[in-house]
Amino acid sequence: MVAVAEGSGVARTLRSLGAIVVEGGAGNNPSVADLLHAIDSTPGESAVLLPGHPHVVPAAEQAAAHAGSSVRVIAAASAPAAIAAATAFSPAASLEENVESMGEAAAAARSGEVVRALRDARTPAGDVHRGEWLGMVDGAAVAVEREPLQVLASVARSVAGHGTAVLTLIVGHGVGADERRGAADLLRREHGELRVDVIDGGQASRYVVGAE
Repeated sequence: MVAVAEGSGVARTLRSLGAIVVEGGAGNNPSVADLLHAIDSTPGESAVLLPGHPHVVPAAEQAAAHAGSSVRVIAAASAPAAIAAATAFSPAASLEENVESMGEAAAAARSGEVVRALRDARTPAGDVHRGEWLGMVDGAAVAVEREPLQVLASVARSVAGHGTAVLTLIVGHGVGADERRGAADLLRREHGELRVDVIDGGQASRYVVGAE
C-alpha cells in the first residue's frame, strides 16, 4: 500500500496502518517518478495507491498505468478517505479484494476542511474577504466566518449524516493547544452520539473533518 500524505501526523497515521508514504498534498504534488519509486519499494507483487488529495489523482493514475495491471488507484482523494481506505487494507487479501473493500471504505468517508481565504471572493456561502475562514465540502464553500471554530461547526454538520458513527478531526499546523481542545470539545458537544477521534495532522488546512 502506497499513500500520499500532507502533514507529519497524517503520514504517521498512514504508516501505522501499513502504508509506504510519499509526502505531498496541496501545492506540493509528488511526481509520477516519486510514486513509481514508492511502488517499486513495496515488498508485494501488487500494490494499491491512495492519492489523498484531488490534485494528486492524475499523477497517481499515470504511475499506476506505467507500473502495469498489478497497481490500482483507490478513489481516496482526501486524508479522511485515505485513512478509511488504509484501515480496510489487508495484506492477506488479493489485489481485487483490497480494491473492493478499500474503495467501499473511501466512498463512505465524507470530508470537509477549514481554510483561510487568500483573497476576496464570492462563494455559494456568501462573500468572503481575505483573511476570513472558509468551510469547504466537496470543493464547494459551505460557510464563511471570522472565527475558524464557527466554520468547523458548519463543516462538521455538513459531513455528518445518517449512518455516521465516527468523526475524525485532523488538526493543522500551527493550531495551539487551547484552540485544539476547543475544537475537539465543540465536536463532542454538538455530536455527542458520535465517537470523535483527533489526529494532529500538521497539514496546511486549519482543520480537516472526516465522517464515517
